Amino acid sequence: MIMGLKNKIMAAALGLITLFGPTLNIHSKQETIEQKVEYKTEITLEQNKAQARDYNLEGRLTVLGFDLLINGLKSGIGAKYNGDDFWPAFGKGVLSGAVVYAGKEIASFNEFPFLGATGKLVHDLGVSMSDNVMLSKPILSRYVTDFGPLEVHFEKGKDTKIYVHISPIVSIIKNFADKNKFELKETIYNFTPVFSFEVPLEIQQKGEFIGGYASQNIMTYCRNCQTDNFDLSSKSHEMNHVLFFSEFRFIDDLMPKKSEMVEKMLFLHPLAPLADYIRIGPMLAQGIFILPKLFSEKAYWYSPQELEAYTMQRPQYKNSHPFYR
Repeated sequence: MIMGLKNKIMAAALGLITLFGPTLNIHSKQETIEQKVEYKTEITLEQNKAQARDYNLEGRLTVLGFDLLINGLKSGIGAKYNGDDFWPAFGKGVLSGAVVYAGKEIASFNEFPFLGATGKLVHDLGVSMSDNVMLSKPILSRYVTDFGPLEVHFEKGKDTKIYVHISPIVSIIKNFADKNKFELKETIYNFTPVFSFEVPLEIQQKGEFIGGYASQNIMTYCRNCQTDNFDLSSKSHEMNHVLFFSEFRFIDDLMPKKSEMVEKMLFLHPLAPLADYIRIGPMLAQGIFILPKLFSEKAYWYSPQELEAYTMQRPQYKNSHPFYR
């Protein structure tokens, strides 16, 4: 009787183990796998962040070096052409380049209110200083900034002058024609006109879409691309393009007076007095830097404005530029 009872208890226990054992084991295995996946994901993210920091520091130091060198040479060569000594002007240009870089560094954090605008105004100070030395003017005698199609010159002892850029006007018209949204808050935060558009989720999943673009100083970005803070990094990236092209305002200062050129053009000579108020330097620079793309799509990755923008953009993550692969 007792043996029979023991056998029944053992049989019931074996039955329970057989019934519930696999379920408990599978659940336990799933938990273990999930923990391992989560752990590996955390490790990978930390490695990517560390790698991003390493690349970011290396890249940013390179951008700083180029800003110091280019602004030093521009100031030194321009001053020498105008009869001044090269090396003192070169030194002032290097100082200007440091201010130019500081503006880029601040503006790259434009995910926070007004840092884009602050960085842009600091950057404009550095560019103005460098251009002034190039033209043999006192280094702080003139401050130049822009907002969309308008470029404003504040110069000591002279009236404030306002000039017009054609490219931003065309870009603004195109953004409205494409039914892109005008972002008033982002425009104020960055002190440059900002538009946004949406990308359908199915296209985002394929990964074949443009997340943003800039035409001189007009920014346009994807507002619903949220993966990996894509909307934030896109704004930071495009803001760097805005700053990059503003560094070529000096082209207009080196050109002959536009009114003299227009006077010689058939049918256009009545517009000659207005021609001097048109600025085309940044637009010419953007056109020149885009030209290599006509011959190869790979040229996009190696153009100076893209190298710089990929390096300076935030939030930090593993840089997607081929140089870092």
